[in-house]
This record gives sequence, structure tokens and C-alpha cells, in this order.
Amino acid sequence: MALLVMALILIWLAIGAVVAVWIYRDTVRKFGKAAIDWVVVGLLLSVIGAVLYSYASKQKMLHEKQYPPEAKYEAPKYEFEEKKAISPSVPPSEIPKKETTGEKKTEQIEGLPRCPHCGAAVSVHDWQCPKCGAKLKF
Repeated sequence: MALLVMALILIWLAIGAVVAVWIYRDTVRKFGKAAIDWVVVGLLLSVIGAVLYSYASKQKMLHEKQYPPEAKYEAPKYEFEEKKAISPSVPPSEIPKKETTGEKKTEQIEGLPRCPHCGAAVSVHDWQCPKCGAKLKF
């Protein structure tokens, strides 16, 4: 009886070793590094560990933690109308001329961050301006 129990334990661990090697190679292929915790689960639980790993990988429960985290929403895009020209009934000589300093002046709305380079509305989660591509610092 004791010999049978020992044989079953050895078979269980042999299958577990095969499963652990499979999990190791699969995680290295998918993520570039081994998920040691899943290798240990595969080694100890054998077939049950393989089923748990395959379920977890299909449900995308295994993933790399990345920073910055991906935005879960699309950053709002704001476009503003240019001020309408003065009606054509006014002669062009009477139209006041704008002084330009090279940078576009935009009105700051409280709570709405703007790009310091182009004035486009940006989200606080953006690392660079979606319009001009400048790096943002908040």
C-alpha cells in the first residue's frame, strides 16, 4: 500500500514538473520573463495548475504592470471657433488690427488644463499634447 502511494506521488510530481516547464516557457514567450508563482502552482498542483493557468491566461488575468497606466477613456478633444469677422458693412480701414506676438493666446477655463505651447485643451493624464506633441508637466 505504501509503495502505491509513493508511486502516485512520484507520478503526480513528474506530471507537475512537465506542467511547470510548459508554464515557464509560455510565460517567457508571452511576457519576456517567467512568472515564478505560476511555475510553482503548476509544479505543486500538476494538472489542476495547468487548468488554472490556461484559464487565467485566457481571461487576461496575467498581464504586465505598466506605467503609466493606459487611459481607460478617450481624452476629450476641444475645438474652439475663431471669433467671427466683423460684418462686411464696416470698411477694412476701420477694422482694428491685432498685434501678434507669435504665440496663440487662449482663455484659461478653471479646471481645464491647457498645453503651454499651442494652447490646446489636454487631460491631466496626458504626457504629451495630442495636438502639437509637446511634453507636458503637471
